[in-house]
Amino acid sequence: MKKTDAAHFLRGLMMGTANIIPGASGGTVALILGIYRRLIAAISHFDRQWIGLVFGGRWHTAAQHVDLRFLISLGFGVVSGTLIFGRLIHGLLTGYDAGEYQGGTFAVFFGFIAASTLLVARRVSHWNIAGCLLAIISGVVAYAIAASSPGASDKPASFIYLLCCGAVAISAMILPGISGALLLKMMGVYTQVTGYLSEFSKARFTADNLLGVFVFVVGCGVGLLLFTKLLRVLLSRYYDLTLSALCGFMAGSLRSLWPWDTQQPLVTSLWQQIALFVSLAIAGAISILLLEKSAIVEKDPEESTDLAAE
Repeated sequence: MKKTDAAHFLRGLMMGTANIIPGASGGTVALILGIYRRLIAAISHFDRQWIGLVFGGRWHTAAQHVDLRFLISLGFGVVSGTLIFGRLIHGLLTGYDAGEYQGGTFAVFFGFIAASTLLVARRVSHWNIAGCLLAIISGVVAYAIAASSPGASDKPASFIYLLCCGAVAISAMILPGISGALLLKMMGVYTQVTGYLSEFSKARFTADNLLGVFVFVVGCGVGLLLFTKLLRVLLSRYYDLTLSALCGFMAGSLRSLWPWDTQQPLVTSLWQQIALFVSLAIAGAISILLLEKSAIVEKDPEESTDLAAE
């Protein structure tokens, strides 16, 4: 494995972890790491031209057309991150014994998204009235969605509904600022999906688990192919306005990560809990700022690749 492949794998690992965190988005991580436009361009190139190349036996050209090596390295990292950390996140956020750890977990994620919002805002080359209005509107919408989230349902969803949830969630996961995991919570299937991941991490494979994951993945594939084409047009024609709207979504989604929404009894004094949550949020913010800084070295060549792909 080349150094670039290993780097893309690590980026995918972080994206996969972010995708299962309510309020976070793998698209946000991709944007911060400088590979977002390349990713969108690669996925959107699964088109008629690619089909023609495949059926024409021009395998090498077809692979280059969709940037296949990049997608494989990144995709393997995303899948690995989702499976490896899915069980841990499932336990921290939904486990009965999570207790006081839920608030601390949300505090770290709060700092993560808050810092990511600032980093995305810096990528807007020129803030104007239209961009500010879009940010405000999208922020209000995201806040309302987060505030109305009913959580998980105890009744397993049907496979048809799970297919639709996969298509909707993956569209959000690839979009910076909109959390696919949060939408899964709103649609009542978050616990069901993360439960599948938890069972897989324990090497427990049943017909129901396998079929459920297959249906969800198919829905993700359909949503991914359809949505990325629209997103690529928005980024190429309305880049600043699109990022402005995303900033609003990210800021509004912080409502879903408010630490005191865990409804856990206070085990320490209020001021001690405030100090703990603020410290954890700052730690989360610093970690994403360091992550962005470490990606600066490779950002320029990645951005040039993005533009060349378009």
